[in-house]
Amino acid sequence: MIFKNAFERSCFEAVQTALRGTASELLHNRVLIADYTPGMGVISFTGPPKKEIDVLVAKLTDKTSVLISAKDYKIAAPPSVVQEWAAVTRTMSSHSTDTSFLGLVVAAHGFSEGCAAWAIDYNLGLVPPFKGKRIAYPLDTVFAMLQRATVSTSRLLHAGHNLQKNRNFYWSVYKSLADFPEDDSKRS
Repeated sequence: MIFKNAFERSCFEAVQTALRGTASELLHNRVLIADYTPGMGVISFTGPPKKEIDVLVAKLTDKTSVLISAKDYKIAAPPSVVQEWAAVTRTMSSHSTDTSFLGLVVAAHGFSEGCAAWAIDYNLGLVPPFKGKRIAYPLDTVFAMLQRATVSTSRLLHAGHNLQKNRNFYWSVYKSLADFPEDDSKRS
């Protein structure tokens, strides 16, 4: 597999580790395809026209996959990253007949103000979580958070929880990561 950068590779490895022992599937760098026929639009990961997106696809159940965007910005990720991922997730979900998609954004250096509001509105998970202020975490902690969020989401889905509604996915990711200690020396 070819990765865009070491951060993306480490995110892939974190999700792969989290999914061990499950029947889940993990894909990398899929191409978003839009086939338009009269009266019907179909969005999938096959066929023309296409837009390449850097994505990890974690198929957690037969009917639910998580689309993960790994962002290795040297600064906090801006709201546009969350807005773009909301559009990708919403498009995939609205045009799929057999799979619902949840969206998760992982940012190496956290998120800037405004990201949480967009994530809440569009029910996207954020790793690391935005706790009212931007907190920087060491990368190994970010990868540990991603593993926990993946395992937690898988367990909730297998237990029958509906994470698609009422901002449930955003809050389930947030709650699963809330006890990670803040690193005061990295605060910005």
